[in-house]
Amino acid sequence: MLLKLFVAFLILMPNSFIQLNKNSYDFLIISPDAWLSEIEALKQHKESKGIKTIAVGLNEIYSSNVARNGRDDAEKVKYFIKNAIEEWGIKYVMLVGGRKVGLKEDWYMPVRYVWVNDRSSSWEYERCFLSDLYFADIYDAKGNFSSWDTNNNGYYGEYEHEIGDEKFYDEVDLFPDLYVGRIPAENREELKKVIENIIKYENSSPSNRAILCGEIYIQMILGMLQRENIFLKKLQMG
Repeated sequence: MLLKLFVAFLILMPNSFIQLNKNSYDFLIISPDAWLSEIEALKQHKESKGIKTIAVGLNEIYSSNVARNGRDDAEKVKYFIKNAIEEWGIKYVMLVGGRKVGLKEDWYMPVRYVWVNDRSSSWEYERCFLSDLYFADIYDAKGNFSSWDTNNNGYYGEYEHEIGDEKFYDEVDLFPDLYVGRIPAENREELKKVIENIIKYENSSPSNRAILCGEIYIQMILGMLQRENIFLKKLQMG
């Protein structure tokens, strides 16, 4: 009797719930179709570490029903990631592909530019810059799909974005809903080398030595020097 009830329950359950239990994954790798053979080594390595991994080509994403609402390739990828969270329980995403060589801007893996007025420098400020946070911030504060274009003007992540005499804003919460990384490879050889290094590093003995790189603004340095000079003068004056 209990078995019959369980079977009936499965029949009535949404397909998404059944798929989540049949094919759950931790790690999603999205790659150009031509590079999927190189990705296989990384996929097998991650699975050997107990990380359930699936690799999907861009053509499959673009032709999928879950991506049909995407206005461009980047949004199609984001819709697919959203579905992967809900259907497979994905926690980590690796985007594979950088910019193609050439004067014309073209990418192996879609990117998203966000539009702000960055006046941090004394010269002409940047009007837009790349942000892969776009692919990690899947939901807004209400749990809906976060398009990063809430005013629907075709510009994403706007903050004081000036068009003529008017400033435009988008409502973006900026909270990532999963981990997203990118291998910005420009060709197969670069990709193979990066994958080899990842596997070599993760198979090596743990180390407590590391080099951390960061950025510091010249204004910050000048401010620190100025405060130090004031402090030294006070010491000299007793």
